[in-house]
Amino acid sequence: MRRCVTALVLLSALALVPQAVAANADRSIVGGGTIPATGVPYQALVRVLDPPYVYLCGGTIRDARHVITAAHCVLKEDGTPWELAKFAVSAGTDTWKPPADGAQNATVAAVATHPGYDPAKYWYDAAVITLQAPGFDLSGPGVRAVGALAVSDPPLATALQVSGWGWTQAYEPAQESSQNQTPSNLLKAATITRSSACPSAYGTFFDATSQLCAGQPGTDACHGDSGGPLISGAPSAPVLVGIVSAGAGCASSTYPGLYTRVAEPSIRAFLLDPTVVPDPPAATRAPAVLGNPVPGEVLTCDPGDWSGATALEFRFLAMNPTGGTTQLRSWGISTTFLVSNAQVGLPITCEVRASGPGGQVTVTATPSAAVTTPAPAAPVPTTLPPAAAPEPSTDAPTADTQAPHARVRTVRCTRRTCVLDVTVDDPAPSSGVTGVVAKVTTSYRTTCRSKGRRRPCTKKVTHVLRSQTTGRASFRLVASKLRKGTHTFRVQGVDGVGHRQPKATSVKRRTR
Repeated sequence: MRRCVTALVLLSALALVPQAVAANADRSIVGGGTIPATGVPYQALVRVLDPPYVYLCGGTIRDARHVITAAHCVLKEDGTPWELAKFAVSAGTDTWKPPADGAQNATVAAVATHPGYDPAKYWYDAAVITLQAPGFDLSGPGVRAVGALAVSDPPLATALQVSGWGWTQAYEPAQESSQNQTPSNLLKAATITRSSACPSAYGTFFDATSQLCAGQPGTDACHGDSGGPLISGAPSAPVLVGIVSAGAGCASSTYPGLYTRVAEPSIRAFLLDPTVVPDPPAATRAPAVLGNPVPGEVLTCDPGDWSGATALEFRFLAMNPTGGTTQLRSWGISTTFLVSNAQVGLPITCEVRASGPGGQVTVTATPSAAVTTPAPAAPVPTTLPPAAAPEPSTDAPTADTQAPHARVRTVRCTRRTCVLDVTVDDPAPSSGVTGVVAKVTTSYRTTCRSKGRRRPCTKKVTHVLRSQTTGRASFRLVASKLRKGTHTFRVQGVDGVGHRQPKATSVKRRTR
């Protein structure tokens, strides 16, 4: 919730949390002072380079090849992992843009998130980044592994150190929309203590099992610090007790910061597991190209069955006679392709790209037979025999003439985020489901100016939602940063020949 999104030219921050946990995943330090990298040698810098933005987080060096951070630092808003090539992880640096001279930079080999991570509430917000060998050089004084991971929580009065490059100005949750801060380019640290105020401040959004409550008015982590270390025993015997995770406002008078609780047994075991990197996605049943390879017909890419995959993408290729392939349709969620005369004589295949916590894997289906033109019709004889009375046909039509229908299976909402799981049924004969079209309209109470006076009124705002493929005809929709009010979700299924559900499936939910 304290993720800082920074445009490469103009810096800006985005809040990714439910309104009750109003807004900071990824924070910088408020009320702290500048500290050299040698003062926190276990501090890592974790960036996701996704032009025109840089997503800024911190981390803790576990050993030469592993960095501990927050789960939301390694996942996109839709819950899928960032491409590994977009990560930039550094150590021994005082600055983040770019890392200081002499900093160590490492390439990411894999990322893993705690299996219990709840992106709606930031519970079990923990991740481990595995670096490609040899990782960081820990032989010098400037870059070191953290001393230990906590087995129990520190007492309430214990001095704890939090560090990072995030925002440095305090603000209350109600002031969130007016914030226009930028991260600190210099590494900062502050001393805070555990707090007992989170259960009353956050209510059901606080989970005492997986979260630690720390901070006080005027001193706190903030946007850009997420994933960074909360340390006891600094600087001589540093023990990692928490991971910067979330919070309402920054250094708020009523909302302390929320940290992932390292001493929770499953979190600690996950962070220390030498085999924490999950297996990459695997196809347990191979993809296949289905359909008749004839111009005018629709081919469908059957994705097969997968383990370890959270998202699937598809593309179609033509097999060239001289070797190699020609792309017919670029990567996307559509599983169908309309054959044309341009492909006559060429076999067609599809590729399925599966993404998951263990990385990305691409599998190619066995190609179809070469595309052929239909056989010419037999010549019509000049003298026709008497026509026999036609028999009633029992054959079903072969053309896809009916529109699909979307069903909303589940809706899960927090204060500012709703997640919908949708399946689409397409009556036979089907050309295949290609996706869903979805919108959310929010009705909310505000004030409007009328005849020079402010009066209560109701306004509406509509946003288009992007879908994520979760199966052959199932999709996930994530609506984030919702206003307080009533939300009407409208979903329409789309099939391979362009039929769209005429009347959208509609569901309503209210957030407070």
